[in-house]
Amino acid sequence: MRLDSLVRFLDDYLRIAAEVADAPEALNGLQVSNSGDVSRLAAAVDLCEATVRQATEQHADCLLVHPDVGNNPVLARMLDIKVRGDFGSYHGAPAGVWGEYHGTREELSWALTKALGTAPRLFPFGPERVQRVGIVTGSGGSLIPQAAAAGLDTFVTGEGQHWTFFDAEELGLNVFYAGHYATETVGVKALAEHVSRKFDLPWVFLDHPTGL
Repeated sequence: MRLDSLVRFLDDYLRIAAEVADAPEALNGLQVSNSGDVSRLAAAVDLCEATVRQATEQHADCLLVHPDVGNNPVLARMLDIKVRGDFGSYHGAPAGVWGEYHGTREELSWALTKALGTAPRLFPFGPERVQRVGIVTGSGGSLIPQAAAAGLDTFVTGEGQHWTFFDAEELGLNVFYAGHYATETVGVKALAEHVSRKFDLPWVFLDHPTGL
């Protein structure tokens, strides 16, 4: 298919132009164009030399990276969390989603391990039986106070700074740090699958984990 047709679809589907706020330094949308045709997609979390090289090795002519839209609700579905709404704020837009989960901390930890392929780190300062869970993928540790203010008992994110341990402890919240990279693999995979089905294009995921 033509690259310009795919770009128009993605810009509209991901609401790049208007509705989705992002950091001022973020450059969303088409970064580099090829000759104008797309026959095979590659998806990765990050745009870097390594993933560009892998895309070339996989004979892909379009690389999709790090879409912020979708990570939170996709991970919620994978964890069997019934999303009830948004919470928190990031650049004027909702930061995450929250929903209902009926199980223990241990069961949620296992679900995260199964979904992401890596065991999360847990700050076990909330109830052992989990009910209201918030999700902000990536580096969301600073939103622990917002999760507590929203009445959540458990917060799932990728990573956070040292002092976020004390936020979780003093606010009485379970916090799972499941990895910045790992939590942000789910959205780009979901986007690639959606584009693949819509336009009948093969795709491949390029795994380049940072360990963070």
